[in-house]
Amino acid sequence: VERIELRCPSFLALRFSRGSAAVASADRARLESLATWLVEHPAVMVSIDGRADLVGGEESNLLLSHRRAQAAGEILLQAGLPRARVLVRALGAGGEATAPVDAAYQRRADLSLSGGAEETKDVAGHDSLGR
Repeated sequence: VERIELRCPSFLALRFSRGSAAVASADRARLESLATWLVEHPAVMVSIDGRADLVGGEESNLLLSHRRAQAAGEILLQAGLPRARVLVRALGAGGEATAPVDAAYQRRADLSLSGGAEETKDVAGHDSLGR
């Protein structure tokens, strides 16, 4: 059986500086690459979960996490992805398991792909991870 490799950028996590929603240029390039792939695979949706560290109040962290997710989403939209295929969520601070984690790790936006099962399987029935 011939195996077809999909060149899909896998799960992305974008990192941010404290108090910032500015997307780094390297992350911008990764998002643009993802958008190109997504345009070619119209059944696939993207979810973006913005997060913040524990510094600051609950409301300000919720707003910051939304700005981070929105910034990533705007790059995908500017690259041609339809708005209906982008879900942006603000999770605020924490949102992690109960174990303490590094504050820099918490300052992020997580992107995940869903749907399009026919798009993410190869001819042998394996997903993009070879399962």
